[in-house]
Amino acid sequence: MDNMLASIKSGLDGVADAIGQDDSEWTTHTLSRGPVEKGGAVYIEIGGKTT
Repeated sequence: MDNMLASIKSGLDGVADAIGQDDSEWTTHTLSRGPVEKGGAVYIEIGGKTT
């Protein structure tokens, strides 16, 4: 878990670029580890603002 966010940095940059939003505006990140998948996998869930 220690390096999970750093490891996905380029992927998050790609998501930010694809949706046209500066990732510096993102205020919440939730990381979790799921079951091991052969070949590896990363799943990203994007949600809207909550108040």
